[in-house]
Amino acid sequence: MNTFIQGISYRNEVMSMLFVANELKILMSTLSQTFILEAARFNPTFFTRERKMTFSQIVLFILNGFNTSTQAALNRFFHDSLDKRDSMSQQAFSKARSHFDHSPFEYFFRDQTMRRFSGEHEIRLLHGLQIFAIDGSCIALPDMPKLLDAFGGTGRNASSPTAKISLLYDVMNDFIVDAVIDRAGSSERDFALAHIEKLLNIKGAEKRLLIFDRGYPSAELIEELESKGFYYLMRVKSKWNLQVDEVSSQDSVIELNDKTQLRVVKFQLPSGETETLISNLFELGFEKFPELYFKRWPVETKYDVLKNKLELENFTGYTKNVILQDFWATMYLSNMAAIAKEEANADVQKERENKKNRYEYVPNLSQVIATLREYLARACFAKSPEERVSYLNFIMAAIKRSVVPIRPNRTIQRPASPRKTKFHHNRKPIR
Repeated sequence: MNTFIQGISYRNEVMSMLFVANELKILMSTLSQTFILEAARFNPTFFTRERKMTFSQIVLFILNGFNTSTQAALNRFFHDSLDKRDSMSQQAFSKARSHFDHSPFEYFFRDQTMRRFSGEHEIRLLHGLQIFAIDGSCIALPDMPKLLDAFGGTGRNASSPTAKISLLYDVMNDFIVDAVIDRAGSSERDFALAHIEKLLNIKGAEKRLLIFDRGYPSAELIEELESKGFYYLMRVKSKWNLQVDEVSSQDSVIELNDKTQLRVVKFQLPSGETETLISNLFELGFEKFPELYFKRWPVETKYDVLKNKLELENFTGYTKNVILQDFWATMYLSNMAAIAKEEANADVQKERENKKNRYEYVPNLSQVIATLREYLARACFAKSPEERVSYLNFIMAAIKRSVVPIRPNRTIQRPASPRKTKFHHNRKPIR
């Protein structure tokens, strides 16, 4: 990892709320600081001469995200955001972004997280607990030999370039707190241990619960969580531990390895299958455990957002450096969309509080993402504070106009896609 990222010192700037305007102000202020460029560029001479795009403009272009061909996106960016007719070639852009690493994007993501949990912003709890879910996933990479060498592969003969990623996600506050990307064969338990270390340096509620699916439980992980003062809730599969398997009651306490007390909770699913959970939550009522474990589900839907709405796997280049830049830019944009949705939702609920609707309405996340991609860069490069405010007002108005109902307990059977590859990296549309 870049040494600059390891040694980040965070600002103590506090805000009552993390609104989009505040995020934009901080982003632009940080980009103007020379330490961002100096830490990221591979050679001190890079970005010392005047070019068609400055370092800051390139970073903002990547942060903005695009799902068209690079050239089409550049042409639009120059016209709409930079107010220039003369664009930059795709080849020149690719060369320019190869001159610096992914550290600016990771810095923005981590700085954003530290401010979100600075103690000045409301943290939603459940049963007095701040709830985090840890889960991993694989992401398909462009079919390039150098990416196979860098990240490893999956599939037949492990020949399809693939990366393993992991999220530490605050499910009640819709925020990615930490993220990791590494080789395809990396251990999700090692990722979990890395997330725990990061969480120690982030402020939060006094009681913090980490929820894990059945691939994570291990004596080492449980010991680490216990030693760091975290609560945990883990789903376990049969034969993970004979003592746990032999528990016949719904709610029991056993001793793991003669040193760790473990609560074992068993309940029946609608399918008739028995779900087995282990935890160090001893004061919580048995009836609350099924609801509490299913609070893990939002991390699954967050992966859906990353892969399908933010198109994480639709990478904009074919090098390891570009993969890392795109990954961290997507993590930042995901949290930015969550901030915008939260801000808009507060206004939506206030405006609809006297309406007798059957369902609760919330901003459409797809529209939130589309609006940010369309107008955020324009707001960044506004010629005056008044113009910037005008763009921001337009962004929030557009988000609030597009709302969708929340239909509880709704399930939809979706046909399986016959396509094995979602994005064909050499055939992006020109829009």
